[in-house]
Amino acid sequence: MKSKNAMAIRCSSLVLIVVLGVSAWSMPATASEPCCSITALDARTQMVTARETRTGRTFQFKVADTRLLSALRIGQPVHADFKTMKVSVQPDALEPCCNVVNLRTPVTTPIR
Repeated sequence: MKSKNAMAIRCSSLVLIVVLGVSAWSMPATASEPCCSITALDARTQMVTARETRTGRTFQFKVADTRLLSALRIGQPVHADFKTMKVSVQPDALEPCCNVVNLRTPVTTPIR
């Protein structure tokens, strides 16, 4: 029969594992790496063009906030969620600022 001390340690360890597992599950998701970068800015129309790094497809999003628009730069990384069609220009990607308004597939050269 195991000693009471060994059983207490084993129970404590099990409780700790469960607590850590629940804590990790309930923590908010951390920001992922930006998927895209800005390739063009049009202050007149308030449209920003960006390219998705992985696929090469481009998209545009409209920035209604003129202060935010003036702070954006070509080459700046952005986060885009193509399921919700939202864009975030913040490093943490937690606050979307804009909506994707035009999504284009990359042009491919046909195989001959």
